[in-house]
Amino acid sequence: MKRRMGLAARPFGQGRAGLLVRASELLTAGGAVLGPCSARDRRLAVAAGAALLAGSAALRFGVFHAGVASAEDPAYTVVPRRERLWRRSRRTLDGAEPVLAEFRDCLSLSPLSARTGRS
Repeated sequence: MKRRMGLAARPFGQGRAGLLVRASELLTAGGAVLGPCSARDRRLAVAAGAALLAGSAALRFGVFHAGVASAEDPAYTVVPRRERLWRRSRRTLDGAEPVLAEFRDCLSLSPLSARTGRS
């Protein structure tokens, strides 16, 4: 999921969202490993189920917190929109996919200057 998102995937690795997503990966992997081992032991089956459930909940809350973080920072909303518009306009002109590095400079702006367009 994060590989295809590009710039918008950054909040998934930072802060509370990053912690929850990482915990989700670990809990899900632990539950997946315990699942086949729990064929005869009910306690292992319960532990595997609990780990999978906790991993799912952690991922859900991690996605929520990443969405909140990306909505608070205009770089995650403005830059991808500008890139899409620029790609569409370039496609209609010559059919080529240009390099989009010039729009990445918005990340270095402060939130106030990114909102107002002033440096």
